[in-house]
Amino acid sequence: MSTLLCPTHGLRYDPAISAGCIRCRSERAPPPPRGSRRALLATGAAGLALAAAGAAVGSRGLGGLRALISGSANEVEDVAFGARRGALFVPSSPSASDPCPLILLFDPGGGARNIVTRYAQAAAKLGWIAASCSDAKNGSDDDADADAMMDLLAFVRTRRAVDASRIFAGGFSGGACGAYRLAIVKPDVVAGAVVECGHMGPWRKVGDLASSKLRFYLFTREQDFNRPATQNLKEVMAAKGCRVTEVEAPGGHAPIESGQLEPALSWLIEA
Repeated sequence: MSTLLCPTHGLRYDPAISAGCIRCRSERAPPPPRGSRRALLATGAAGLALAAAGAAVGSRGLGGLRALISGSANEVEDVAFGARRGALFVPSSPSASDPCPLILLFDPGGGARNIVTRYAQAAAKLGWIAASCSDAKNGSDDDADADAMMDLLAFVRTRRAVDASRIFAGGFSGGACGAYRLAIVKPDVVAGAVVECGHMGPWRKVGDLASSKLRFYLFTREQDFNRPATQNLKEVMAAKGCRVTEVEAPGGHAPIESGQLEPALSWLIEA
Protein backbone atom coordinates (compact mmCIF):
# COMPACT_ATOMS: atom_id res chain seq x y z
CA MET A 1 0.00 0.00 0.00
CA SER A 2 1.39 3.41 -1.00
CA THR A 3 0.56 6.25 1.36
CA LEU A 4 1.04 10.01 1.15
CA LEU A 5 1.85 12.59 3.82
CA CYS A 6 -0.85 15.22 4.32
CA PRO A 7 0.84 18.65 3.85
CA THR A 8 -1.64 20.33 6.18
CA HIS A 9 -1.77 17.99 9.18
CA GLY A 10 1.34 15.82 8.78
CA LEU A 11 -0.68 12.56 8.89
CA ARG A 12 -0.40 9.71 6.38
CA TYR A 13 -3.34 8.53 4.24
CA ASP A 14 -4.06 6.11 1.40
CA PRO A 15 -4.90 8.13 -1.77
CA ALA A 16 -6.76 5.11 -3.16
CA ILE A 17 -9.27 5.39 -0.33
CA SER A 18 -9.57 9.12 0.35
CA ALA A 19 -8.42 12.53 -0.85
CA GLY A 20 -6.91 13.46 2.50
CA CYS A 21 -6.02 12.36 6.03
CA ILE A 22 -8.57 11.70 8.76
CA ARG A 23 -8.39 15.32 9.98
CA CYS A 24 -9.00 16.64 6.43
CA ARG A 25 -12.04 14.38 6.13
CA SER A 26 -13.45 15.46 9.47
CA GLU A 27 -13.04 19.15 8.55
CA ARG A 28 -14.85 18.61 5.25
CA ALA A 29 -17.68 16.58 6.79
CA PRO A 30 -21.14 18.19 6.34
CA PRO A 31 -23.01 19.34 9.45
CA PRO A 32 -25.28 16.69 10.98
CA PRO A 33 -29.02 17.00 10.28
CA ARG A 34 -31.30 18.47 12.88
CA GLY A 35 -32.37 15.93 15.46
CA SER A 36 -29.55 13.51 14.74
CA ARG A 37 -27.55 11.93 17.54
CA ARG A 38 -24.46 13.87 16.47
CA ALA A 39 -26.41 17.13 16.50
CA LEU A 40 -27.81 16.40 19.95
CA LEU A 41 -24.36 15.56 21.27
CA ALA A 42 -22.92 18.75 19.78
CA THR A 43 -25.74 20.79 21.29
CA GLY A 44 -25.13 19.21 24.66
CA ALA A 45 -21.41 19.95 24.49
CA ALA A 46 -22.11 23.54 23.50
CA GLY A 47 -24.46 23.90 26.44
CA LEU A 48 -21.83 22.63 28.83
CA ALA A 49 -19.28 25.05 27.38
CA LEU A 50 -21.65 27.99 27.77
CA ALA A 51 -22.46 26.94 31.33
CA ALA A 52 -18.77 26.86 32.16
CA ALA A 53 -18.33 30.25 30.54
CA GLY A 54 -21.24 31.64 32.55
CA ALA A 55 -19.67 30.42 35.77
CA ALA A 56 -16.51 32.29 34.87
CA VAL A 57 -18.31 35.59 34.32
CA GLY A 58 -18.64 36.21 38.05
CA SER A 59 -14.88 36.20 38.55
CA ARG A 60 -13.73 37.49 35.15
CA GLY A 61 -16.57 39.71 33.97
CA LEU A 62 -18.04 39.99 30.48
CA GLY A 63 -14.60 40.26 28.91
CA GLY A 64 -13.74 36.87 30.39
CA LEU A 65 -16.85 35.35 28.82
CA ARG A 66 -15.92 36.77 25.41
CA ALA A 67 -12.41 35.34 25.74
CA LEU A 68 -13.78 31.90 26.60
CA ILE A 69 -16.18 31.65 23.65
CA SER A 70 -14.09 33.50 21.06
CA GLY A 71 -11.62 31.96 18.62
CA SER A 72 -13.98 29.33 17.25
CA ALA A 73 -14.07 28.29 13.58
CA ASN A 74 -17.42 30.09 13.24
CA GLU A 75 -15.60 33.40 13.68
CA VAL A 76 -13.15 32.72 10.85
CA GLU A 77 -14.43 34.45 7.72
CA ASP A 78 -13.80 33.39 4.13
CA VAL A 79 -12.81 36.53 2.24
CA ALA A 80 -12.17 37.68 -1.33
CA PHE A 81 -9.84 40.54 -2.24
CA GLY A 82 -9.47 41.20 -5.93
CA ALA A 83 -9.06 37.86 -7.68
CA ARG A 84 -7.63 36.27 -4.54
CA ARG A 85 -9.29 34.23 -1.80
CA GLY A 86 -8.37 33.71 1.82
CA ALA A 87 -9.54 33.62 5.42
CA LEU A 88 -9.62 36.21 8.19
CA PHE A 89 -10.03 36.23 11.96
CA VAL A 90 -10.64 39.58 13.69
CA PRO A 91 -10.75 39.67 17.52
CA SER A 92 -13.77 41.05 19.34
CA SER A 93 -11.47 43.14 21.54
CA PRO A 94 -9.81 45.60 21.77
CA SER A 95 -12.13 48.11 20.12
CA ALA A 96 -12.14 48.38 16.34
CA SER A 97 -10.28 51.69 16.48
CA ASP A 98 -7.36 50.23 18.46
CA PRO A 99 -4.55 48.93 16.21
CA CYS A 100 -4.03 45.15 16.59
CA PRO A 101 -1.02 42.94 15.95
CA LEU A 102 -1.41 40.90 12.76
CA ILE A 103 -0.03 37.56 11.64
CA LEU A 104 -0.05 36.65 7.93
CA LEU A 105 -0.25 32.87 7.68
CA PHE A 106 1.08 30.45 5.04
CA ASP A 107 -0.53 27.01 4.79
CA PRO A 108 1.52 24.52 2.70
CA GLY A 109 -1.61 23.22 0.96
CA GLY A 110 -3.31 26.60 0.55
CA GLY A 111 -5.74 25.81 3.37
CA ALA A 112 -6.28 29.40 4.48
CA ARG A 113 -9.28 28.61 6.69
CA ASN A 114 -7.50 25.66 8.32
CA ILE A 115 -4.47 27.62 9.45
CA VAL A 116 -6.40 30.73 10.49
CA THR A 117 -8.72 28.53 12.55
CA ARG A 118 -5.71 26.91 14.22
CA TYR A 119 -4.35 30.33 15.22
CA ALA A 120 -7.74 31.84 16.15
CA GLN A 121 -7.81 30.70 19.78
CA ALA A 122 -4.50 32.38 20.66
CA ALA A 123 -5.32 35.37 18.46
CA ALA A 124 -8.64 35.90 20.26
CA LYS A 125 -7.03 35.72 23.68
CA LEU A 126 -4.21 38.12 22.83
CA GLY A 127 -6.17 40.49 20.57
CA TRP A 128 -4.43 39.60 17.29
CA ILE A 129 -5.73 39.56 13.73
CA ALA A 130 -4.93 36.35 11.79
CA ALA A 131 -5.21 36.16 8.00
CA SER A 132 -4.15 33.82 5.20
CA CYS A 133 -4.27 33.73 1.40
CA SER A 134 -5.18 30.50 -0.40
CA ASP A 135 -2.92 31.39 -3.33
CA ALA A 136 0.28 31.14 -1.25
CA LYS A 137 1.15 27.45 -0.98
CA ASN A 138 3.79 24.84 -1.79
CA GLY A 139 4.82 25.11 -5.43
CA SER A 140 3.64 28.68 -6.01
CA ASP A 141 6.12 31.39 -6.95
CA ASP A 142 7.90 32.95 -3.95
CA ASP A 143 7.66 36.51 -5.24
CA ALA A 144 4.01 36.00 -6.17
CA ASP A 145 3.38 34.73 -2.63
CA ALA A 146 4.93 37.88 -1.18
CA ASP A 147 2.73 40.02 -3.44
CA ALA A 148 -0.34 38.03 -2.38
CA MET A 149 0.44 38.63 1.28
CA MET A 150 0.92 42.35 0.71
CA ASP A 151 -2.47 42.42 -1.06
CA LEU A 152 -3.94 40.58 1.93
CA LEU A 153 -2.42 43.11 4.32
CA ALA A 154 -3.96 45.97 2.33
CA PHE A 155 -7.34 44.21 2.47
CA VAL A 156 -7.13 43.60 6.23
CA ARG A 157 -6.44 47.29 6.76
CA THR A 158 -9.80 48.07 5.15
CA ARG A 159 -11.47 45.94 7.82
CA ARG A 160 -9.56 46.67 11.02
CA ALA A 161 -6.81 48.95 12.35
CA VAL A 162 -3.41 47.20 12.23
CA ASP A 163 -0.40 47.99 14.41
CA ALA A 164 2.25 48.67 11.75
CA SER A 165 5.08 47.85 14.17
CA ARG A 166 3.65 44.40 15.00
CA ILE A 167 3.01 42.68 11.69
CA PHE A 168 4.38 39.13 11.55
CA ALA A 169 4.19 36.02 9.39
CA GLY A 170 3.72 32.38 10.31
CA GLY A 171 3.34 28.96 8.78
CA PHE A 172 4.00 25.23 8.88
CA SER A 173 6.49 23.18 6.83
CA GLY A 174 6.71 24.76 3.37
CA GLY A 175 4.48 27.50 4.72
CA ALA A 176 7.01 28.15 7.48
CA CYS A 177 9.60 28.76 4.78
CA GLY A 178 7.30 31.23 3.05
CA ALA A 179 6.74 32.98 6.38
CA TYR A 180 10.38 33.60 7.25
CA ARG A 181 11.17 34.48 3.63
CA LEU A 182 8.47 37.16 3.71
CA ALA A 183 10.07 38.72 6.80
CA ILE A 184 13.46 38.72 5.08
CA VAL A 185 12.29 40.29 1.81
CA LYS A 186 9.79 42.70 3.45
CA PRO A 187 11.65 43.78 6.63
CA ASP A 188 10.11 47.26 6.60
CA VAL A 189 6.66 45.68 6.82
CA VAL A 190 7.04 42.28 8.54
CA ALA A 191 8.91 42.19 11.86
CA GLY A 192 9.45 38.43 12.13
CA ALA A 193 7.83 35.02 11.89
CA VAL A 194 6.64 31.86 13.61
CA VAL A 195 8.49 29.08 11.75
CA GLU A 196 6.88 25.67 12.34
CA CYS A 197 9.06 22.76 11.14
CA GLY A 198 10.67 24.77 8.35
CA HIS A 199 13.77 24.05 6.27
CA MET A 200 16.72 25.95 4.83
CA GLY A 201 15.57 26.37 1.21
CA PRO A 202 14.62 30.08 1.21
CA TRP A 203 17.52 31.00 3.49
CA ARG A 204 20.00 29.76 0.88
CA LYS A 205 18.44 32.16 -1.64
CA VAL A 206 17.70 35.29 0.42
CA GLY A 207 19.34 34.73 3.82
CA ASP A 208 22.09 37.26 3.09
CA LEU A 209 19.37 39.96 3.06
CA ALA A 210 18.17 39.17 6.59
CA SER A 211 17.99 42.22 8.86
CA SER A 212 19.26 42.04 12.41
CA LYS A 213 16.02 43.67 13.60
CA LEU A 214 13.98 40.57 12.67
CA ARG A 215 12.79 38.03 15.25
CA PHE A 216 12.01 34.36 14.62
CA TYR A 217 10.19 31.82 16.79
CA LEU A 218 11.35 28.40 15.55
CA PHE A 219 9.33 25.28 16.38
CA THR A 220 10.34 21.69 15.75
CA ARG A 221 9.57 18.20 17.02
CA GLU A 222 11.88 15.43 18.22
CA GLN A 223 11.21 13.14 15.22
CA ASP A 224 10.59 15.85 12.64
CA PHE A 225 12.58 15.21 9.46
CA ASN A 226 13.19 18.98 9.25
CA ARG A 227 14.58 19.16 12.80
CA PRO A 228 18.26 19.45 11.69
CA ALA A 229 17.28 22.20 9.24
CA THR A 230 15.42 24.09 11.97
CA GLN A 231 18.50 23.92 14.18
CA ASN A 232 20.62 25.20 11.29
CA LEU A 233 18.17 28.05 10.82
CA LYS A 234 18.62 29.05 14.43
CA GLU A 235 22.39 29.21 13.99
CA VAL A 236 22.39 31.24 10.77
CA MET A 237 19.68 33.60 11.97
CA ALA A 238 21.54 34.24 15.21
CA ALA A 239 24.75 34.82 13.23
CA LYS A 240 22.95 37.60 11.33
CA GLY A 241 22.05 39.24 14.63
CA CYS A 242 18.35 38.30 14.51
CA ARG A 243 16.47 37.58 17.71
CA VAL A 244 15.71 33.87 17.58
CA THR A 245 14.46 31.13 19.87
CA GLU A 246 13.84 27.43 19.26
CA VAL A 247 11.13 25.33 20.92
CA GLU A 248 11.00 21.56 20.59
CA ALA A 249 8.07 19.23 21.29
CA PRO A 250 7.53 15.46 21.05
CA GLY A 251 6.31 13.90 17.81
CA GLY A 252 6.99 13.99 14.10
CA HIS A 253 6.37 16.49 11.33
CA ALA A 254 3.28 18.30 12.64
CA PRO A 255 2.36 21.93 13.40
CA ILE A 256 1.92 23.59 16.77
CA GLU A 257 -1.42 22.63 18.28
CA SER A 258 -4.00 25.39 18.54
CA GLY A 259 -3.91 25.56 22.34
CA GLN A 260 -0.13 25.93 22.39
CA LEU A 261 0.28 28.93 20.06
CA GLU A 262 -0.08 31.66 22.66
CA PRO A 263 3.61 31.52 23.77
CA ALA A 264 4.73 31.90 20.16
CA LEU A 265 2.67 35.04 19.56
CA SER A 266 3.62 36.49 22.94
CA TRP A 267 7.33 35.91 22.28
CA LEU A 268 7.20 37.84 19.00
CA ILE A 269 6.01 40.94 20.83
CA GLU A 270 8.15 40.55 23.95
CA ALA A 271 11.43 39.62 22.26
